[in-house]
Amino acid sequence: PRVPIRCQDLTAAMCAATLQTPPCSVEQHYIASKLQGLCEAASWPEVMALEEQALKVVLAVQSSWPEGCFGILSHLGRAFYQVGRIAKAIEMHTKHCAIAKDVGDKHSEGRACGSLGACFYSLGQYEQALCLNEQSHTLTGGDRIVCGNIGLCYTKLKQYTSAIEWHERSRAMAQDLGDKAEEGIASGNIARCYAALGQNEEAIELFRQSVKSAHESGDEQEQCKRSL
Repeated sequence: PRVPIRCQDLTAAMCAATLQTPPCSVEQHYIASKLQGLCEAASWPEVMALEEQALKVVLAVQSSWPEGCFGILSHLGRAFYQVGRIAKAIEMHTKHCAIAKDVGDKHSEGRACGSLGACFYSLGQYEQALCLNEQSHTLTGGDRIVCGNIGLCYTKLKQYTSAIEWHERSRAMAQDLGDKAEEGIASGNIARCYAALGQNEEAIELFRQSVKSAHESGDEQEQCKRSL
């Protein structure tokens, strides 16, 4: 699929549009590319300032260039989420989900469901968050992040056995990929579930594993904070 490349000025956008021949104007391609660059720089206020222009692009090309629209809406949703404007984030991710469903892009629909799940989780609506994350898993096949998010929802719902199952899936995937940071986070999440069940010996051992993985990841302080 065509993906907007990073462009910080209109001249670069024109070159990119000429080379990639996306089904949109140079100006539309420029907006999409600029949003991507700003998100990578975590310039959230600047991303939100482009909302009106960006949504005009989405309206104009959602049927001819849906993958470009997915990026635009995902970037906008991410920016609003980062600054705590959750209702606006939900609005953007819902639009993304609807367009993806209309064009039959299940993977992109699943990604949007996962983003919506994060929004509802932040609002404390854990059952809705769980439903959306499970949809994401079904549509995308799931990765270690999605599995971990499902586990977190079950933890908040105090369904610890189910939570452990999903966190163990997340940890296994992280181990397969050699991702020590995510392995440590998953171990810490499992440990918290065992602690909640009163199985303290298991919890202590898993916390030790979490610290070990954090150390091996090279970011021990941050990983310990996230795990413990």
